[in-house]
Amino acid sequence: MPIDIDTLRKYRNPVFVETGTFMGMTVQKALDVGFERVISIEIDNKLHQDAVAKFADEPRVTLLHGDTLSHLPGILAQLDTPATFWLDAHRSGPLTGGVVPYPVLGELQLIAAHPIKTHTILIDDRRLIPTEWQMNELDVHAALRRINPDYQIAYAPGIVPDDIIVAAA
Repeated sequence: MPIDIDTLRKYRNPVFVETGTFMGMTVQKALDVGFERVISIEIDNKLHQDAVAKFADEPRVTLLHGDTLSHLPGILAQLDTPATFWLDAHRSGPLTGGVVPYPVLGELQLIAAHPIKTHTILIDDRRLIPTEWQMNELDVHAALRRINPDYQIAYAPGIVPDDIIVAAA
């Protein structure tokens, strides 16, 4: 959920793409560190509408309502520059979660099909991978390496230390 503003600054690209807007806190942080364009997807209608109202006067922000696996292909089709992806769409309570409750592997598969192989990918909630997400972290690493075998994979602090997987070229 939370990402440190210094981590965002360190991995800044022209475009920031977020899966899981939630309350819009990361959208605001992305604006604060100077992303030129911020795109965020939220499946919950109320959370989406709240974010639309909050960022109504911000031309750098595009807010999309729906499932990340449905919206990412269209976003990727418009990208002609490396982006920073903040993958944080997953079920975590009654207001969250999409058609696929833990879509990170599907999101990475869509990113892998994009011609740019130097996107920066930040995956939140590493601590949930083996328990709630019921997948192996090595599967996540393998999906990242299918995008770019030269990715440097590291960890950044989130809600707990090393809770964010970072893949950077």
